[in-house]
Amino acid sequence: RRFMLGAVARNGQALRYAHEDLRGDRELVMEAVAQDGYALNYAHEDLRRDRSFVLKALQRRPSSLQGAHDELRKDKHFLLRALRLDSSILQHAHEDVRKDRFLRFAVPLAKKV
Repeated sequence: RRFMLGAVARNGQALRYAHEDLRGDRELVMEAVAQDGYALNYAHEDLRRDRSFVLKALQRRPSSLQGAHDELRKDKHFLLRALRLDSSILQHAHEDVRKDRFLRFAVPLAKKV
């Protein structure tokens, strides 16, 4: 674990080489995401589905939404919460909802909140 913490601190995508158990380690995955938002793609599916964990990851790296489970990337209520953190998050949402008029309208409002 200590070795992997050091590895992901230098290169978040090193998470892809971690044992499956470590891919579910919240601290390790968050360290990887802080270094590279794409690292969330290599996290255990349970973390990729975990709303509160993904919101924390989005606070560190908005681009980490691309690694969240599609269930979250399609969830308009979740995306509205995420847009409050960073309006650029919508570009990483699932393509089915990226064109949603309501969410696109919410982007300028999210910037004001």
